[in-house]
Parts: sequence; structure tokens; C-alpha cells
Amino acid sequence: AWHSWNEGRGLELVDETLTDSYSSSEVMRCMHIGLLCIQDNAADRPTMPDVVFMLSSETDRRQPKEPIFTFQNPVSGPQPQSEIIFSANEATMSMIQGR
Repeated sequence: AWHSWNEGRGLELVDETLTDSYSSSEVMRCMHIGLLCIQDNAADRPTMPDVVFMLSSETDRRQPKEPIFTFQNPVSGPQPQSEIIFSANEATMSMIQGR
């Protein structure tokens, strides 16, 4: 989302079934605010009163920094199924039982 927004292509992320039912400037403003809210450093994130103010006004907002975790695909085009890498997240659960 950050890359699309940063390149001015944020509207490409909007569901196509919503055609013409939204204001493109409002969508871009919401994306901008959302990206500010997920900044890695908490001091860079807006407070809730700031978010409410930004949503209700057209004021200039600071530029969000690129998030630490962004998906980058250096190869354009589809990749063969065998080359797609998925992460595996595991959790261990211990069950305590009486004797």
C-alpha cells in the first residue's frame, strides 16, 4: 500500500466494484492518515485527536516514512508456484493436567 500511495497510484487499491461511489481525494486522505498511523516509531504516529482533526480538514499532513516491513517483488510478472515463498508462523501450546 505504501509503494502504491507513494507513487500516486493509491486508488489502484480500491475495490473495483466501488466505481464512482467514493471521492478519490477522500480515499487518498484516508490512506495518507492510515500510513501515518502505522509508522514504526510511535512518536511519528498521530494521536487520536490529530487523526480526527486530519479526517475533518484539508490541512497539510506530514509525509509518512516507508514502513520497515513492505513487500517488494523485484521480478515483474507471475512467478511459478514453486518459487513463491510463504512464511510459516507457529505457536506452541502447553496443556497442564493434574495427576
